[in-house]
Amino acid sequence: MNARWRAGLASGRLRICVEAVALIVCFTGLASGQRAIGGAVGAAFPIGGSADALEIGQQSGVFLLFTPRRGPFARARIDFTWAEMQNRLAPDVRDRFYWTALGVVFAARVPGSSGAGAGMDVATKPEPSGYVILGAGVYHQKRPDARRDAAGINTGAGIEFALGPFGAFAEARLHYLDDGLRTKLFPIGLGLRF
Repeated sequence: MNARWRAGLASGRLRICVEAVALIVCFTGLASGQRAIGGAVGAAFPIGGSADALEIGQQSGVFLLFTPRRGPFARARIDFTWAEMQNRLAPDVRDRFYWTALGVVFAARVPGSSGAGAGMDVATKPEPSGYVILGAGVYHQKRPDARRDAAGINTGAGIEFALGPFGAFAEARLHYLDDGLRTKLFPIGLGLRF
C-alpha cells in the first residue's frame, strides 16, 4: 500500500468520523434543548508562513448551534465554511478551502453584559455577551491541479448582540491545518443567527 493511498484512506476515515459526530450532535440537539441556524461572511487572513503564499480572501459559511437543556454554559456548534484566496506564487490560481468543524462554545462575560451565558436567546437581551469557541474539523484545500485534505483545530472568540429580532455576532478564529505546510487561517466575520 503506497503512502498516498494510506494518506487518502486516513483522511477519508477522519472526514467520516467528524461528519458522523456532527450528525449525532445535530440529531441530539434536535431532540432536546434550544437550537439555532445562522450564517456569516467576512475576510480570511493567511498568517505565518501561509501569508507568503496566499493573499487575503473572503469567507462565508453556515452553522447549526445547539444548547442543551442542562448546563447552558456550553453549546455545540457545527460549522460548514468556505474561503477563497488568491495564490501569490501562481497568480492565475485561487486556493479554495472548505471545512466541516465541530466546536464547543463557552459563554464569557464582557463589560456591560449580564453574564447570563450561552443558554439565553441573545435577541431577547439588550447587552452584548462574549464567548470563546474551541473546535476541530476536517479541512479541504482545492486548486485546479490538486486537492489536499487535512485535520485541523481552531479557536477563537466573539461577541453576540441583539440586532432587531435577530441575534448577531462578530467573531475571529484561528484555524491551524495539519497539512504538512502548517497552513494557518484567521477569518474575521459578522453574522446572524435565527
